[in-house]
Parts: sequence; C-alpha cells; structure tokens
Amino acid sequence: MRRWIKLHTDIMDNPTIGRLSWEEKGIWLMLLALAGRIEDYNAYGELTGKLDTPENVAWHLRCSPEELAPVVEHFIQIGLLACDVDGVLYIPDFAAAQAIDTSAERVQRYRQRRKAATATAQERDADVTPPLRERDVPVTPALHERYATVTPALHERYTSVTPALHDYEAPVTPASHARYTGVTPALRDVAESEQNQNRIRTEQNQNNIQNRTQQQQNRTDTKRSAVAAVDNSLNQSVVNRADALHGMANRTKELSVAADESETPSAMVHHPEALPAPAHSIPRRRPSAAVTAPWPEGQVAPPEKAYVAVGGEDMAQAEAPYAVPPDPDAALDAERAQLRKQLIALGVNATEAERLVQIHPPERLRDWCDRMRQQSSPGDPAHSVTPRIARNRPPPQPPA
Repeated sequence: MRRWIKLHTDIMDNPTIGRLSWEEKGIWLMLLALAGRIEDYNAYGELTGKLDTPENVAWHLRCSPEELAPVVEHFIQIGLLACDVDGVLYIPDFAAAQAIDTSAERVQRYRQRRKAATATAQERDADVTPPLRERDVPVTPALHERYATVTPALHERYTSVTPALHDYEAPVTPASHARYTGVTPALRDVAESEQNQNRIRTEQNQNNIQNRTQQQQNRTDTKRSAVAAVDNSLNQSVVNRADALHGMANRTKELSVAADESETPSAMVHHPEALPAPAHSIPRRRPSAAVTAPWPEGQVAPPEKAYVAVGGEDMAQAEAPYAVPPDPDAALDAERAQLRKQLIALGVNATEAERLVQIHPPERLRDWCDRMRQQSSPGDPAHSVTPRIARNRPPPQPPA
C-alpha cells in the first residue's frame, strides 16, 4: 500500500482532463489515490493500476454504484479507465505516471538548475565589479610610498645575519654545542637504556624459544622410549612364543621318531623295556606277519599268543603298539583353551583372556594361574595381575 502517489502538473494542460466536469475531476483524483493504495504488480514487477469491480470501487469512494456508473462509462470512452475480461477496472497509464526517475534524468535536471543559477548570478553582479576596481586604484601607490624607506633599512639590518646563518662554521656553533652539552649525555643514557632493554627482551625471547624446543624434544624422546619399550616387549613375547613352538616341534619330532622305531621288530627286540601305550588311548595295529619262536616237538603254540625267544628270554606278545604323532597346533590350542578358562575363572573377562593367551607364552600364563590359585584371596586379577602379565613380569615366588 502506497502512502502517496505522484500527481504530474501536466494535467493542467491535458485536454482530456480539462474537458471533465468538477465532479468528474474529483472522482478521477480519488481513483488515482485508490490505485496507489491497492498497489497491484504484475509478474514483471510493474504497477498495473488495477482498481476493483465497479461495485467495490463505489464502496471505496463511499457512493452508490448507480451514481458512479455513468462516470465510469465516460472514463472508459475517453481512455482514462479500462476494464479487463473479469470485469475489473484499471488505469492504463498508471505505471508510467508513477515510474521512478532515473539517475541520468535527475543529474540532467540538477545541471540545468545549476546552469540557470550561475547565469543569473553573473548578470546580477555585472554592474558591481567595475566600481570596486575603480575605488581601489589609488590605494596601491600610497602603500608603495609609505614603505619606500622601510625596505633599505630592513635589508641593512639583516645583512650581517644572513652570512652567519648560511655559514655552518660561524661562532654560533660552539654556543649551540655549549647550550646542549648537558642534554646530550642524558639522551645518550636514554638511548643506551632502550638498547639494553631491547637486547634483554631479545635474549628472553630466544631463551623461551629454546626452552619450548627442549620441552618438545623431551616429550618426543619420552614417547620414543615408550614406543621402544612396547616394541621390545612385543619382540620378547614373539621370541618366547617362537621358542615354545620350537620346543613343541622338537618334542613332536622325538615322539614321531620313537613311534616309528617302536613299529619295527628290531625295536621290540633291542628295547624290551619299552612299555606299550594304554589300550584305551591309542588303537593297536597288528603286524603283517606273526613272529613265532621254536616250540617243543609235538606242541604248537596257540595262534593268539605268539612269543619271541631272544637269548633264551621270553618276551610279551609280539604285537607292537602304533603311536599316532600328536598335532602341535591342536595341542597348543587345547592348552590355550584351558588357560583361557582358568583366567576367566580367576575374574578376567573373556576378551582380555583371549588376548593374553594369544600373545603370551603358555608357560608364563600357567605359572600366573597357579600362583593365583595358591593365594587365599586372589583379589582383582583384572586390574592387578593383567598389567603384570602384559609387561612379561614373572609371577612372585611363594614364601619359603
């Protein structure tokens, strides 16, 4: 809603407006104000000058539609108003009349006003300037005559001063030095004091920078030491585990060789003291051929009991046990599972127990578990024992 509208002065010379009656002129001005109050824009952001239907326009003007109808018809005939397909009235030239002046137009009007004002001022002062010039003409000679004798006197007065000012070796220089003799040491002291303060501040800044650099280096060395300690701990754990695996591999190899030797008859003959494995642990494998010894004439040994006679000594049944070589990985997994259960029983959570049995030797974990079970009150293994195991510390020895 606009609070004001532009009313151009050219309506005084517009023949269309001039032929209207006083009543129609008043209604036309009210319609202009109503269009500014409604302030309707199109899709391009331009004012449309839209009013409303004739009935609503009559209500806005506080008159009856019958009184307004002939005036609206007259305005439509002469082109002051128009009606769209929806029966809404609008002012065709409202957007052009309310358009904002461009900067070029405003500058042009300003220059025209300034030019007109300048021309008026020049014409107004045309008769004033000549009398002023004529009035000041006789003043200049009087001034020259008045000060005619002053110039030589001034020249003679300062004749001896000029060389002294231009000559830097004149006697004025010692006096100037003497005048500022007491000031120079004070200024020199102030300058030296400022230099000393600047030097002290520079040294302090350098010391602070060196201290910060040293602190950063110390922190870096500490971190490196911690990383090296962790690496050494991990390397030691890997070495211990490798030693354990190597020992288990050697033990497995020895058992395999012993089992191979026990399968041959010579092993049975030369090692009669070797004990057979329990019947419930490893299945027996019968030899491909029965080994029999000489039997007295007229008697035959029963087939289920065949004896071997070596040097006049009777041996047990010639049935060699077959020992299956154990799997080192299976044995290690079984031992780890047993240690994991023991750690969980002592109070260590399952995740931490799994991590411990994977990175630490079984012998070390077994010693810790035995030591904890020997104590009457194990305490809190998850917070006290677990860090010691992680640092590869051996368990404490029981008191003698």
